[in-house]
Amino acid sequence: MLSSFFGQQPTAIVVDSSLWDVTSWWLQAGKPAEPFVAPHARVAQWCQNDFPALADSVQAVAPTSKVAFRTVPQLKFAPGHGQSEQNVEAMNACLRDEKKPSDLKKYTMIDYAADVQTLVESLNTARSAVYEDDFHPGMVPSVLYIDRVLQWVNSISASKVKL
Repeated sequence: MLSSFFGQQPTAIVVDSSLWDVTSWWLQAGKPAEPFVAPHARVAQWCQNDFPALADSVQAVAPTSKVAFRTVPQLKFAPGHGQSEQNVEAMNACLRDEKKPSDLKKYTMIDYAADVQTLVESLNTARSAVYEDDFHPGMVPSVLYIDRVLQWVNSISASKVKL
């Protein structure tokens, strides 16, 4: 299926749905007051079942591709999306946990959140200086992220890299 769009199966795919998922939970809860902090049980369901199932689904659609997932850089609270720093922290903690679901252990984790935090700390500057807006890291962290992904792709097999 993917080969019909791209002409071949992709070499690598990076999966993330966390911010979309939290907004969905917030909408399903009837748009409660913000910042919305998802119930612990909902985050656990996402971590233990929903997100691993998504990664497995991506792998099933592209069986010859390598699949990775990424953490999410911290965001600034912005009303109207159901987001909160607590949700990002809880989801990233789960993805980083050595005891994470075994279904996720078979995939590579790209710790984008840690890379952005390291950049903020190394520049000794406010987080807003490296972000484009409340949700999206700016050009420098984005380039560093793409570099990290390309390093991962290159490590898969230098002879099989197809970009």
